[in-house]
Amino acid sequence: MHNRIGELIEAVKKRTDKPVAVLTNGSMLWDASVRDELLPADLVLPSLDAGNQDFFEKINRPCPGLVFEHVADGLEKFSRQFKGEIWLEVFLIGGILDPYLQAETLSGLTRKIAPTRIQLNTAVRPPCESKVKPVSRANMTELLKYFPASAEVVADYSAILHNEKKQAERDDILNLLLRRPCTSEDIAGSLSVHHIETLKILEELVAENLVRVTNENGKNFYRGIITNNSDGE
Repeated sequence: MHNRIGELIEAVKKRTDKPVAVLTNGSMLWDASVRDELLPADLVLPSLDAGNQDFFEKINRPCPGLVFEHVADGLEKFSRQFKGEIWLEVFLIGGILDPYLQAETLSGLTRKIAPTRIQLNTAVRPPCESKVKPVSRANMTELLKYFPASAEVVADYSAILHNEKKQAERDDILNLLLRRPCTSEDIAGSLSVHHIETLKILEELVAENLVRVTNENGKNFYRGIITNNSDGE
C-alpha cells in the first residue's frame, strides 16, 4: 500500500464528489497508522481468505514475519473505527484445500469483523497453481450458510465456460495441425473459430514449441510439432 495513501484519498475527494474506494489485501491493517490513513475513504474492500495461520500460509503465501492473528486483529479494529462501508472478499478454493473447512474457519471471524458485505469468490480464472481448483456454483451457494446474511456469491462462472471453450478450441487446432499444415484462415474456417481468437491460440502454441510457422509464397503456414504427448508414446 502507498505510504501516503491518506493524502491521495484526500486529494481525490477534493477533485470529485464520487465515493472513493480502496482495494487492499488487508495485510497492513495491523498497523494503526495505516488504519488511520484509510479512514477518509468511503468504501474499503479488503480480502480475507483464511481463518488460521496454516491456511493463511497455504493460500496467501505471506512474506516472512507476517502473522495471521495480526492481520485478523487489524481487520477487526479497522471495522470498529471505519465509518464507511467495508466489502470483504473471501476467496474459497478447492484442490489444495477443503473449501468447507476453509469456510468453517472463517465463519466466526467474519462475524467479528461484521463488514457491510461479504463477497464470496473462487478461482474462476486460471490460477498460478494448477492444483488450485474452483469451487462449483452449487457448493459456493451452500457455503453461504457459514457466513452472515450479508454474504453473497460474486464469482463469475462465465469465465470458466470461456476457459473450457478456449481449451477445446486449442486442442482442436493442435490436432488439426498435427495432421496437416494450415494457414490461420484455413483453421478458422475449418473449425468455425473466430480468426482473431485463432491467431491468439496459434501465438500461444508457437511460444510453447507445440507449433512452428513457416512462410511459403507469402503466406504463414502452421504445423504441429510431434512430441511424446502428441504421438501417444
